[in-house]
Amino acid sequence: MSDLAININSVGKRYKLYSRPAHRILDAFGFARLPFVKIPPARHFWALRDFDLCVPRGQRLGVIGRNGAGKSTLLKIMTGSVAPTEGEVEVSGRLQALLELGTGFHPEFTGRQNIRTYLAYQGLSPGEIAGKESEVIDFAEIEEFVDQPVKTYSAGMYARLAFSAATVVDPEILIIDEVLSAGDAYFAGKCVERMKALTERSGATVIFVSHDLASVQHLCDRVIWIDRGSLKAQGAPLEVIKAYSAAVRADEEARLRARDRRILRKQAACTESLAEVYDAVLLHLVPESASPHPERPKKIYSIRLKAGRDVVAAVDVGGPFDNSAEHMHYILDLSLIHISEPTRPY
Repeated sequence: MSDLAININSVGKRYKLYSRPAHRILDAFGFARLPFVKIPPARHFWALRDFDLCVPRGQRLGVIGRNGAGKSTLLKIMTGSVAPTEGEVEVSGRLQALLELGTGFHPEFTGRQNIRTYLAYQGLSPGEIAGKESEVIDFAEIEEFVDQPVKTYSAGMYARLAFSAATVVDPEILIIDEVLSAGDAYFAGKCVERMKALTERSGATVIFVSHDLASVQHLCDRVIWIDRGSLKAQGAPLEVIKAYSAAVRADEEARLRARDRRILRKQAACTESLAEVYDAVLLHLVPESASPHPERPKKIYSIRLKAGRDVVAAVDVGGPFDNSAEHMHYILDLSLIHISEPTRPY
């Protein structure tokens, strides 16, 4: 058996973005290739690209990063619910995953019925289910409501039940994606201690995604930082968390400085949204020569905007999220806009 629980090699995930939902349907059924059907070409969006990661057995790996950085896409590829566009993924071991609330349990069934169904799906016999059922209920601390339909549970109660059921049978690989954020601090602490006990008792591998950096530092013995679909940093928890926190603070300070400059310039009331703080600038790359086209193709790998020696904006061409309008700096597809010929200043 391999010493690696998860081995990810040069993985990338590309999505097709369409201007209208109908275009997606036409393309899915092959109508877009017909000569009389005219639809705009889909825009390719890379959520992950050239991603490499090895997770040894028994390791507690923390995954941090901003919303939309590609963390959930990575976990879905690990669990097999999403197939990678390129690269290879090897998962060795029985995997349990809690990726989002609302999956795995039937809303009309009671908590007790869902527990029994879940454990039966895991292959436990009726006698084993009877023994584990009380353990799940005790850990979740929902005795009062266990015979009520799950659809009446709060998000916190559902998270308690889902985590308790997923960990009552020792998994070889456990993946947790922000589900525990729905619970209170008391139960989150219980969950962290149980995940630590799993690795110590059965050698389980834990992948823990959370914005609670204190819990990540307490639980994990290795942390990776994902940014714009790429592996930004990895290593000891404290070092990676400090680097990530410093980057978040630097971005927030830059936003506040831009806001303050605009307030001073316009003598306006305090602005908060990004659209009010920053001026949008569209840059069009053109050749230096008088010819409208360069003599031979030019490869552009990275674009950097500097203020003095400081880099204030950056785009890695061909990388993940390089054309995502959700980020402040991105490449706009020329097929979507019309740009006039550049004019020389007098």
